[in-house]
Amino acid sequence: MTRTLAASIIAAACFCILPGAAGANDTTAVLEGGHLTLTKSATVSMESEDLLISPSKVHVAYVFRNRGSTDLDTRVAFPLREKELDPVDDLARFREEIGFRLTIDGVERHAEHEIKRSNGFLLVTYHWEQTFPAGRPVTVVHEYVPHGGFIIPRPDYPYEGWQKVVRDYCMEPRVAAWTRRAERSAQQVHYVLRTGANWNGPIGHFRLTIRKTKATDKVTLCLDGIKRVNETDSVIEKKDFLPKTDLRILFVDGDG
Repeated sequence: MTRTLAASIIAAACFCILPGAAGANDTTAVLEGGHLTLTKSATVSMESEDLLISPSKVHVAYVFRNRGSTDLDTRVAFPLREKELDPVDDLARFREEIGFRLTIDGVERHAEHEIKRSNGFLLVTYHWEQTFPAGRPVTVVHEYVPHGGFIIPRPDYPYEGWQKVVRDYCMEPRVAAWTRRAERSAQQVHYVLRTGANWNGPIGHFRLTIRKTKATDKVTLCLDGIKRVNETDSVIEKKDFLPKTDLRILFVDGDG
């Protein structure tokens, strides 16, 4: 089965690459000395994850269940690696642009956030205290605006760099050749799935919807089993899913 979802792709001739945005599956964490450390839960399982990714929105809904005999109070963390940050950037404005929203069982909740700078990137982790009642499901929903990097046509971009783009997004040779000639901008959106393995057991039911902005846009990524459901949406579903790799999605402007 093909590893690329890309019907009649149009993209770019030569590129400069800016860092892509990344979100991550929820994980348990501890807050020690003012710093977060991600941990693994021994009793709470992720029964389902319904993830929608588009260039302008990431929406994810989880259902967790505490399989222990007592209620569990813990901290839950949602890491984001947003983008390369210029020193003059306004952090408050940047957080507003992300627009991170959290609801627990249908009730909107406030999430704290930790900000770090690492290797020139801004690292943001949202986190909150969460109670998982014994035996009861808990629905957690996030929504935010991804600040994806862009791949922009540049005549001096080296061929080796283009080949890395091809590998990173599993572009088929025909698609890659077409893409290299066309001079179309593309947006990267990355999502860290591997933190989904920090819960007790695999994800019971995983559903990913990839949504293009318009029907003429194209998208390519490294993932098997993708099915197109309409002009803008494609879906993949898995049962008992234990993620070992992360998502790298490339949305290509199809106009022109």
